[in-house]
Amino acid sequence: MDLDWKRLFRLAMDKADVLGLDIRSSAVTVVRLRKEKAGYTVTTAGIAEVAAGQDSDDHRGTNTGRAICQCLQTARPRTR
Repeated sequence: MDLDWKRLFRLAMDKADVLGLDIRSSAVTVVRLRKEKAGYTVTTAGIAEVAAGQDSDDHRGTNTGRAICQCLQTARPRTR
């Protein structure tokens, strides 16, 4: 399945922007980079811990989803 992340999270990004999302078992991090002549510059960054929960896959998925949303809200990437 091919997801359009920009559209899914309503992220307005220029062609010079790159969004990185790192999903780990303990935390989620997001970094937004802008390509410039000299290289890339970090324009937005955020981190959110994945809440420790019960060991079921349902709780882990829910906690990870919440951490992704929290991370994006904390980093406040530009949205439309």
